[in-house]
Amino acid sequence: MPFKALEEFVENLQYSKMVKLKKCMDLLRLSIGEDQIKRGLRRMEWTELGIVGSFSSMNVYEKHNEELMEYFDNHGVIGQVMNIKWRELLSHEQLLISGLCKPKEPYIRFTPKRTKNESAYDFDGYQLKLANQSIQSQIIEWKSNKWLYNRLFDSWVIIRKRALQGLLEQEKRKEFLPVGSVSLIQSDPEISSLHVQKYLGNEPLISRGRVDMSKVKEYAARGFFSLLEIQQLQKISDVRSTYRLMEISSERQALIVQHWREMHYSFLSRPPQNHFFRNEM
Repeated sequence: MPFKALEEFVENLQYSKMVKLKKCMDLLRLSIGEDQIKRGLRRMEWTELGIVGSFSSMNVYEKHNEELMEYFDNHGVIGQVMNIKWRELLSHEQLLISGLCKPKEPYIRFTPKRTKNESAYDFDGYQLKLANQSIQSQIIEWKSNKWLYNRLFDSWVIIRKRALQGLLEQEKRKEFLPVGSVSLIQSDPEISSLHVQKYLGNEPLISRGRVDMSKVKEYAARGFFSLLEIQQLQKISDVRSTYRLMEISSERQALIVQHWREMHYSFLSRPPQNHFFRNEM
C-alpha cells in the first residue's frame, strides 16, 4: 500500500514530533537572535559547538521602476534579466505560450486529522522556559533538535514521494486516510522570459515581472551595461534583516559557493583572448 508508511509515520507520532521540533527550533532561533541583538553583534560563533549565528540585510527595490525598465529596454535585455511566474500571466497569455512551457512535477499536501483528544503543545510555556535558560544551553538544544528534525524530515520526504506515486498510479487527486488526507497539487509550469517577450511582448515582464539580480550581474559582467548605472537607477523601498543560525561548516560551504559565483562573474568580464600555439621541433 502506497500510503501505509505515511499512516505509520503519523500514528507513531513522528509527524507531530517533526512539526513540534520545527516550531521549537524557530522559537530558539528567535530567542538566540534577540540576545545577539542586545549584544550588538552581527555575527557570533560558538566554536566548541560548531554553530554560528549571523544577521544579514537585503535591500528590497521598488517593483515598478520605469527608469530601470527603460534602461533595460534600451540595452535590449528585458527578456534576459526579468522573470515572471506562470500565475502572474493572464489566462489568454497562458494559452498563447502553454505549448512552450516546461511542466513541473506535482507534489502532495498532507492535512492531518484533528482528534478531540489531541492536546496542543504548550509553546507559550516553552517560551517562558527559554527566558530562564542560558544561551549556551539554547544553542545545544537547537543543535540537538535540528539533528532530530533533519532525520525525521528526510524520512517524510521519502514517504511523501511514495504517496505521490500512489496518487498518480491510481489517478486520484485526493485520498482520505484514517490519519488525514493527501491531496495532489499541480505545480505551475516553468516559463522562459524570452518566450514571454517573443510571443507576448515586453508589457507582461515590465508590469508583472521581477528583476533577476543574478542575471543582471551576469550581463553586466559580459559588458552589456554598467552595474553601477543599474545601482543608481534602483530605488530602495525597504531593507529586510534576517537572522540565520547554522553549523559553521554550512556557513563555510555557503561562502565557497559565493566565492565561485563571484569568480564566475569575474571570468565573464574578461575580454576574449586568442591563443597561438607554436610547434616545437
